[in-house]
Amino acid sequence: FFSSRRRHTRYIGDWSSDVCSSDLEVKLEKFVLPETFNSGFALQLMAKDVNIARELIEAAGYTTPVTPALAACLDSAVSALGQQADHTALYSYVTDKPDAEGLDK
Repeated sequence: FFSSRRRHTRYIGDWSSDVCSSDLEVKLEKFVLPETFNSGFALQLMAKDVNIARELIEAAGYTTPVTPALAACLDSAVSALGQQADHTALYSYVTDKPDAEGLDK
């Protein structure tokens, strides 16, 4: 694991092992690094799920700064990348932003 983590450090920064799951490792190698972005899970569905979570949090009377920001980011990515975009294409959306300094493509 650690050798493959070091191999991806230039792509994802210095993430802790708590964040680097085996799922992330697989998706990086198969769909993100070759820029195929076709893992089979729609970005639109991810955005829908996060928006449902945001609504539930708000309905329960809680506030979080991260959930609305993530929902807005995902909604914006769906608008930019299209309704059929795979969730792994979020990488290209985020790294193409001017404020994405330090994220090497």
